[in-house]
Amino acid sequence: MSYVRVALMTPRRQSHHEATRLLAQILAHCSNQSGYRGGMLTAGGTGERRRVGRVTLWADRSSADRAATDQRMLALRAALDAIVQEDDRIELGLE
Repeated sequence: MSYVRVALMTPRRQSHHEATRLLAQILAHCSNQSGYRGGMLTAGGTGERRRVGRVTLWADRSSADRAATDQRMLALRAALDAIVQEDDRIELGLE
């Protein structure tokens, strides 16, 4: 069964461009992982609530989980965590 991961977040002030750049790097990294089927970046909202995010499609949950624990992915996510608002982040995994 296919598996979808969705991540939406609001970057801190002056960090929108950097957050989008990091999300693009995460998406590019995912595209080289086993079980990756596709993905896209998302953006929406205005002013203080300008959210950015990504949607990725995987062959199955175990493929998504393997990619999420890869060292490069962990480093990219840590960099992203440093520039997004902690209280305004949504992450979903859907089958």
